Amino acid sequence: MPNRPDKLCLLICRHYLREVEAVIGSGGFEDIIVRHYPPTCVSPHRAQDVLREVLKVNRDEGNDLFFLGSCFSSSAGLLSILPEGCGVYPIEECSRLLAGKSLIDDYIRDGAYAFSPGWLEEWPAHVAQGETGPPPGIFSGKTVTRLVLLDTGIYDGSSEILKEFAFHIDRPFLVVPVGLDHFRLVLTNIVLKWRLEKTRRKWQTASAQVNRKLADQSVPFELLAGLTRMKTESEAIEQIMNLFVMLFSPGRMVYASVVNGLVGKSYTYPIDMKDNTRLQDWLDKGREENIWIEAQKGFNLRLTYQEQTLGLLEVKDIAFPEYRPEYLTMATLFARVCGLAIANGRLFQEVRHHAITDSLTALYNRRHFFYLAMREFSHAGRYNRPLAALMLDIDHFKNINDTYGHVAGDQVLIELARLCRQELRATDICGRYGGEEFVFLLPETSMEGARQMAERLCMAISGLTVMVEGKTVNITASLGVAVMDKDCPNVEELLNRSDQALYDAKRGGRNRVSMFEPRSVF
Repeated sequence: MPNRPDKLCLLICRHYLREVEAVIGSGGFEDIIVRHYPPTCVSPHRAQDVLREVLKVNRDEGNDLFFLGSCFSSSAGLLSILPEGCGVYPIEECSRLLAGKSLIDDYIRDGAYAFSPGWLEEWPAHVAQGETGPPPGIFSGKTVTRLVLLDTGIYDGSSEILKEFAFHIDRPFLVVPVGLDHFRLVLTNIVLKWRLEKTRRKWQTASAQVNRKLADQSVPFELLAGLTRMKTESEAIEQIMNLFVMLFSPGRMVYASVVNGLVGKSYTYPIDMKDNTRLQDWLDKGREENIWIEAQKGFNLRLTYQEQTLGLLEVKDIAFPEYRPEYLTMATLFARVCGLAIANGRLFQEVRHHAITDSLTALYNRRHFFYLAMREFSHAGRYNRPLAALMLDIDHFKNINDTYGHVAGDQVLIELARLCRQELRATDICGRYGGEEFVFLLPETSMEGARQMAERLCMAISGLTVMVEGKTVNITASLGVAVMDKDCPNVEELLNRSDQALYDAKRGGRNRVSMFEPRSVF
């Protein structure tokens, strides 16, 4: 992509050079370069040669050019040779650069000749041109009734020079202080229009390139469309990173999930980098923008949904950094969909969590426990692997509710569930069976292993102390244990056996473990 000019070269008649330099030097025109050309008003036959020479010298620098002055603006033939990127300020009288058109026209109607201090300094050279061209020729007759100096305050000694000139051609004179305000407005208007056009060209070029890339990249858009179908945050993030790899070819990416203003789990491409300190620092700085630049070859993106930050994405070492402006535009557009995908994934996970877990204890509810238990039972039967079930019931739980209240009872259930998750293995399946009953399925566990686990659990529960509103509540529990064998047809029977063993433990005095033993039919 060719680089568009970043500067505007103002080409001004030498008579107005110092005024232009004063305005540009006052600030706000850092993207403007000033050059001058020799005036052609005294030798109009040289105008085309001067124009070609000016273009040759200044066009090679690659900047946009803008001619300021009437030397070239009045001739259609001269304007026709201007290349693309050149502009001309349409003006018939150069003096109108320094003062309003109505003021200058009033002087012209009265027969006055208005000029700048820069023109005045060169009056001997102009007069030396003789009668061959204006303005010297116009002073030979009575056309000009008086001289008007438009004093900009830039030149020293203009009044004395004006007196010499007026005496030489025998005309009265007038000094009109005009300052630089009007000239500054003219230049500001030119510069602002150029900047607007430069911006339009930039975005037009960027838009065309983005459109070409989007047309050639149907796969990224398929990934983008698929984002909204992701059912978990991890799936959404994987899809997002695949999308950004395909679009921007980064050397490295880090995504950090944000929950409640804190950076959590990170996902990386292609290496594993677990340090999220930098990402947390970005978050703590309270940046309001959704995209910002930290390095020359990358950018950082905030993924949000409903003004809530859900994640931070760091894109590093993009393959073509010269296209970064277009990449930033594209990434900003995609960020909305990415934020929605992550929000959907979290919402789906939250809904699913509530659908399969008990709201009080956060253990699996009975329905989902049976779903997992049947799958585990089928797997154990197919591969002839051991499987055990534990049924647990809190001893005298009704007395706890009656004595301490239902708030205490709920707290006991919560603490007991926490203890069970802590004591059991990650592969064990924990569920709330109903009321004060809990059920556990232990894959790859023999009768002896299940008995040891139940004994350890029973002992841990007897040592559990629950504090409720300053009161101490101590509990015990009874447990029944059963294992799958060739005579156990389904998971319902396995749980029924553990339930029978549980009642044996209760009949035996509670706060103990009982193993299921087949009862004789005789």
